[in-house]
Amino acid sequence: MSLSTEGALTMRIAWLLLAASISCISSVQAATWQEANKQSVEYMEAGDLKRASASAEDAVKLYAARDSIKPENLATLILVWADIHRQFDDWRGAERAVKKGISTFRSRVGEGDYAIVALYKEQAQILRRGGDYDGMYRAWMRALGLGENILGGDSIGYADLKMEAVRALKQFRQYSWLDAQLKVARDIYVNKLGPDHKATVLPEFELAKLSLEAEHLDTAYERYVALLDRIDPLDDDLTDLRLTATGHLMAIYRKRGKEELVDELFAKLLASPLPDMDAKLLIGELPEIRSSTAGSSDGGTVLVEYEIGTDGRARNMRLVSNSAHKSFYDAVKREVENYWRYLPARRGGEPVVTPAYQLRASLTVSREARTGSRLAN
Repeated sequence: MSLSTEGALTMRIAWLLLAASISCISSVQAATWQEANKQSVEYMEAGDLKRASASAEDAVKLYAARDSIKPENLATLILVWADIHRQFDDWRGAERAVKKGISTFRSRVGEGDYAIVALYKEQAQILRRGGDYDGMYRAWMRALGLGENILGGDSIGYADLKMEAVRALKQFRQYSWLDAQLKVARDIYVNKLGPDHKATVLPEFELAKLSLEAEHLDTAYERYVALLDRIDPLDDDLTDLRLTATGHLMAIYRKRGKEELVDELFAKLLASPLPDMDAKLLIGELPEIRSSTAGSSDGGTVLVEYEIGTDGRARNMRLVSNSAHKSFYDAVKREVENYWRYLPARRGGEPVVTPAYQLRASLTVSREARTGSRLAN
């Protein structure tokens, strides 16, 4: 049974999976904790958070009190309990549930089973959503420490956990620490799978992206060039990563004012083997609108539609709707048509025009400036 906490669990499905997964128990014993878990589902569906949470907590306690348990099933019951609060956007309640659940798990199972790592990852996610970033960081450090002890510091599973932690903790901008974690993961993959295995490409990509985000352009350039040299253009599994890396390298050229190299790299990409696909943005950022030019609006959204030619450029933009200040639309039009570059859509192995591509962007407001961000294609 998966202990992934990405996305909300469906309570009834979680209960059914648990009921099906636990064997070799008497019907009386099973009914006790299962009934509590079932009641939590019914209360949740009725909108009664207090009773749903109490029943889920009872299910955790009753299952933990059994003579024989499976750690992964106890962890799943705890995740279900926390997720009840998530369903109601009660993040403090979710935090309390997972904290109590971890205490129960440690008392009953200890810290030698990998299921506890899933609980700390869940705690980190909840704390982040609740705005407690220090707590989130501590939870991830605990997950990493336990993961190393349980899996071994040279295992593939530990390397995977390192990669997950880096993605979650990038917001702290501790670039030296992040760089070190990625190198550890890369070295594990190389030692276990060999230097040419495609799994080693992902940490190399993350290292390059990290350098770009830190504005270490020389290092980022070297890493992206080396990465693209490694990727086989015929490997469909790495196509998305290759396109993203190419777009980032184009961004580096643009930051250096070398627009001719942007065009050269784009032409090289178009000539390489590519599957049929819809148009994909390679390089482009929405403009920043200063408060002095944005009027008194508190934000808003602009929806535009335009054509993407076989040269990857946007043209013939038209406004579909706009609840933001007109200056934001004007700036979006100027930026997209002049500077954005798409990989054009492909059909039958050839680039084709996308006649009606839509972009929705929001204008957010701060005291200093109003900034647009691309929300969806």
